[in-house]
Amino acid sequence: MRISFAILGLMLLPAASVMPEQPLKLTPMPSLSLAGEALYSNHCARCHGDDLGGAVNWRTPNADGTRKPRPLNVLGMTWRRPDVDLIAYIKLGSAGIFGDESYGTGAMPAFQNVLSDAEVGAVLDYIKSTWPEGVRESQARLNGRS
Repeated sequence: MRISFAILGLMLLPAASVMPEQPLKLTPMPSLSLAGEALYSNHCARCHGDDLGGAVNWRTPNADGTRKPRPLNVLGMTWRRPDVDLIAYIKLGSAGIFGDESYGTGAMPAFQNVLSDAEVGAVLDYIKSTWPEGVRESQARLNGRS
């Protein structure tokens, strides 16, 4: 008897509340950390290193005055910036942030037409996953999270 009432109740619901207007598209994704690690390997490691340690001699500027890719681990400055700055830098690159490849800036390419917002987030999640807990907490406070 209870099953009949449940079925009757479902039949009385408006169709819009049962069926979405657009078909749902579910794309299976590995965990963010795994997805971010793969994306980092494909798009970032060439410059920032497999170990996130930056370019060789990253503290020494290139001959043209541009900076070499800095470390993304705790030796670099990444963890000292809020997510909004990191996302902007990844999406716009150094030219998009500084207006040109002027002296003292880097040669970071823009990834806004390469990586989706979710992919940028996954890369950042992977990078953060390599930081010690105290560093992650410090960076989280910059984002208004404790």
